[in-house]
Amino acid sequence: ELTFEAQHETSYLVNDTFVINDPLWMWSVMEAFIATENHDPTEYLEFEVAPNNMIWTGFIHNPNKDFSTKATAFIDDWDTYPITSATTRDVDAQTWKSV
Repeated sequence: ELTFEAQHETSYLVNDTFVINDPLWMWSVMEAFIATENHDPTEYLEFEVAPNNMIWTGFIHNPNKDFSTKATAFIDDWDTYPITSATTRDVDAQTWKSV
């Protein structure tokens, strides 16, 4: 389980037309990059969540580590990989949290 928590948030920039696996990183997101090895990885899982609870999930293959030959396989088989998120916002406290 991943938990993201943003503090001192003042913008909450989101695109409400976006759906799962759209380019959320162009707006306010929190990200996690997870690799299986302890060195600079060429393959990793990437998870993003936006303040409006949209998620982006993918397996990244970046063999040159410069994104010149980057390949992304979206994780969208929700039966095999049930990735979910629950996001709450507190504009007055300037926070948002996703679990």
